[in-house]
Amino acid sequence: NKNNKNKNQFSPQNIVESSKSFNSDIRVSQIEDEENASDGYEDFEESSKTQKSNIENNNSSNNSQKNNTNALQTITSNNNHKLDEKQEKESNKNNEEEEEYE
Repeated sequence: NKNNKNKNQFSPQNIVESSKSFNSDIRVSQIEDEENASDGYEDFEESSKTQKSNIENNNSSNNSQKNNTNALQTITSNNNHKLDEKQEKESNKNNEEEEEYE
């Protein structure tokens, strides 16, 4: 009985079935590998999009900061100019008053 079992194990039919099963397992494994690679690439693409978006946001933020800095510099410059004019008027006024006293 035991000998019959061993003989059946290597019968042409069993070898063909075993080979089909083995090939099927290999194909399933290949499909899983392809799916994993595809998932990995999608993750990479998503990460790249996020990085690109972050860079664009940083650039936008930097431009805003530059604009704010330029605006502040303009305001400061205008204020300094007004102060200079005011001080010049004060100085002229003081000089005129001194001349009157003389």
